[in-house]
Amino acid sequence: MGNNKSLGFFITVFFISFIFILITLGTGGIFYSVQKLGKNFNLVVFGNRTKGKIIGYEESYSTNSKGGSTKMHSPLIQYKDNRGIVREYHSDYSSSSQENDDEVTMYYSAEKPQKATRGGFLNLFFWPFLILGISVLILSVGCYLGQPVFVAIKKFLKKIFEL
Repeated sequence: MGNNKSLGFFITVFFISFIFILITLGTGGIFYSVQKLGKNFNLVVFGNRTKGKIIGYEESYSTNSKGGSTKMHSPLIQYKDNRGIVREYHSDYSSSSQENDDEVTMYYSAEKPQKATRGGFLNLFFWPFLILGISVLILSVGCYLGQPVFVAIKKFLKKIFEL
């Protein structure tokens, strides 16, 4: 009998931990996506647009589950701000192949020209929207699975405060 109670306790703790992990991941992903979309939208609408040139690549290695490694390339982009100052942008993504295009669109803030982002629908909006959609799904699953836990917490708090 004691083993069943102990096992039930651990299953309950695991279940509640799993729910809170889902809720945390979902909420964090939503905040990240909304912030990224807002920043990108702000740069596209209110920022300056210029052409940049890929001047090189930072190389790194990505290791797969079988122990093999792949050479990854992150483009270094050079662009001029509205004052004519040449700046460099270190891309925050990597690819296993180098790009064919030398010229790319860049957006930057007039107040902080060193804060820039690369243009293009994929970079500006697709990935943040994809992360947002996955995060909403994760949060929804966490809330759905956590419904009995939330009801139990509500009853418990109601019992405590109705003394």
